[in-house]
Amino acid sequence: MLGNVRTEYTSPHLFSIRINDAQTAAAEGKVKEVAEGDPAADPQQATGAAPGGGQTGGLVGTEFKKIAYLADSHSVRILDLLTGLTQTTVVHTAKIDWLELNPSATRLLFRDKRRQLHLYNLAKDERHTLLSSCSYCQWAPESDVVVAQNLNNLCVWYNVYAPTR
Repeated sequence: MLGNVRTEYTSPHLFSIRINDAQTAAAEGKVKEVAEGDPAADPQQATGAAPGGGQTGGLVGTEFKKIAYLADSHSVRILDLLTGLTQTTVVHTAKIDWLELNPSATRLLFRDKRRQLHLYNLAKDERHTLLSSCSYCQWAPESDVVVAQNLNNLCVWYNVYAPTR
């Protein structure tokens, strides 16, 4: 058992678990790298892109086990399962109806009942509103690329490290 949390919200859209066991990843040949353009990244670490063109954003050989879940209808709690400590709690003004951590567990993408899509940087405690009238959103598999839809538009953010550009 990795850990436990108490919540009344058990929909699969209302919690996200990201696990990177460094030994398993190394044994399988899966290496995560620091994404280019990440101002929070350590400049002494190697940089690169993930297979398929997406940026991974994780540190090389970093082990993490994190869960994001609704503590109540307006707040998301991110728990580090390795230490058992709460990393951060994101409080929002509207009810949250969808959330997901990125593959490297450094960013939280969530949507509220007003259909606004938000990106939260866990390291800097910064929130950016990416899109309004959002009907669909998701991280692209194994990358830090966000795909979302509003009205008749398909929107893609290739660089979540500079979401306003």
